[in-house]
Order: sequence, then structure tokens, then C-alpha cells
Amino acid sequence: RIIGVWHISGFSGVTIASIGTPLLLKEKLKINLPSKKSIEKVLVEIYDINGKLIQDYNSSENQIDLDVSFYPNGVYICKVRFDQQNFSLKFVKTK
Repeated sequence: RIIGVWHISGFSGVTIASIGTPLLLKEKLKINLPSKKSIEKVLVEIYDINGKLIQDYNSSENQIDLDVSFYPNGVYICKVRFDQQNFSLKFVKTK
């Protein structure tokens, strides 16, 4: 079951269901990148609140599903880099 979906629409901004409020996630983080343009490389990094890298993921897909079910409860930062663009999102992992 997907609790939160992060849509990045275009290269000039981010559309999130509740901007400024961390997403509450239980099992998956689903990231949808713009499909209008071919993306060569996407780097997704998940950090805990202390800045420790928890998981990194490389892809060339426009849709990325990350399993966060095994993460301990807490606050995390997801950083996404693609086509010289950088976005970040805070989320809270709950049981």
C-alpha cells in the first residue's frame, strides 16, 4: 500500500500534496518524474535526520518506487538529482 506519492512536475518546481508538511510513509515512497523528457540518470539518496546516508538508488526510469518498510520509525530526507536538477523532501516513517 502506497501512502505518499511525490510528483515532480517540470524542471522548475515541485508539486507535493502538502507542501511544507512531511509525508507520512509506512511502506513505499513513490517518485514520479516528468515523462515529457527522456531522463538519462536519476540519483535518489535517503538520509536520516542526522545526515547519515541510509539508501541510495540509481535509475533511468521516470517512476521510482522505494521500499521504506524496513526503516526504523523516524524523520528522513529524500534527495533526488536528475538532469542538473536537485529536489529534496522530508518524510516521516511510521509503523
